[in-house]
Amino acid sequence: MAFARSYFLGYGDRDPDLEGLEKFYVEWRDYNEYIVVQKQTDSLRIEGEIDKETIAVKCSKRGNDVYWWRVWNRIKKLYHLKEQILFDPHGNIKSSNVLFATLTYDTKHSTISEAWEREFRKSWHSHVDVQAIRKFRAGIRYVTKYLTKTKKVSETQVLTLALCWLFRKRSFAISGDLHELFLTSTFSSHRRLIQNN
Repeated sequence: MAFARSYFLGYGDRDPDLEGLEKFYVEWRDYNEYIVVQKQTDSLRIEGEIDKETIAVKCSKRGNDVYWWRVWNRIKKLYHLKEQILFDPHGNIKSSNVLFATLTYDTKHSTISEAWEREFRKSWHSHVDVQAIRKFRAGIRYVTKYLTKTKKVSETQVLTLALCWLFRKRSFAISGDLHELFLTSTFSSHRRLIQNN
């Protein structure tokens, strides 16, 4: 990782070689690494013998099959939530507890490196779109579609994962009580946000 950061971020004011970064990331991701774990049973205490089991466990690396398996285990509860229509699409007032925010970055304002390192923390000078979610489960599927593509990964997704890896950013975060939070706040008719047409 230190080598990758030194090589791809050592360009000064220029953007990193994105094509080279993708190739380097894919080689790193697809190189299987394992951790060896040894389990010791209680038979030493009981029978005076040591009974050990040694196994090799494949490591989770951003974008590999173990990573996707862990991602799916974190978000699969959300797919089992009951569908809820939050507002009438033909009405003038849209009342919802769930908002979908899209931040589209204008690369003319700075280099890619500057954007990944600090722009989001300071301010957002590009396009922002905020909309009320009409169907809860459809919104969840849209947000998580890139996190659940395990068999066929798009070129855009590979580059995004490579950049997240290079700049040490989390590609997603899920609170431990998110499932319960959605159950209590999403389906409650109290304190809904309103979007006017």
